[in-house]
Amino acid sequence: MRDVITLPVIALVIGIEIFVWVRNPMHVPSAFLPARAFGLQVFQELGPSMEPAVSSGHHLLVSSWSYWKGDPQVGDVIAFAYPLDPSVADLKRIVATPGATVEIRDGVTLVDGRPAGLTNPTVRSMPRMQIPAGRYFVLGDNASQSEDSRSYGLIARASIIGKRWW
Repeated sequence: MRDVITLPVIALVIGIEIFVWVRNPMHVPSAFLPARAFGLQVFQELGPSMEPAVSSGHHLLVSSWSYWKGDPQVGDVIAFAYPLDPSVADLKRIVATPGATVEIRDGVTLVDGRPAGLTNPTVRSMPRMQIPAGRYFVLGDNASQSEDSRSYGLIARASIIGKRWW
């Protein structure tokens, strides 16, 4: 009797995994297999760019489920396919979402003309730009030691793996 119940449950779980893999409703890049198959993946921060929020060497869990039904938001710490090597993940904070404007003036990050709470006098200025649909502007919390949207450009929605969960 137990086999009669177990087999359909296993078939259902396998069916759900196949659906998630093929449909990819969370839009996870294919190089990140655990996040695509299960919606969760462990990453390690390799540098100081996100300090003090995430220390160098710290392991964290990223959830793709966070964006299954919704879009990334300002303030989210996200993992994404690094634009210069898409097989590697990077971790940064979203500062501006599609439709917003962002600029850096005298070390102050301005989003839609208002200070975004990110100030670093060692950071160079950046002219105002409007964020197009499907793109995100990201910065490291430790901006003076971060390679981010200022250097490699905007992050495509399709390259976002997920949101820091833990």
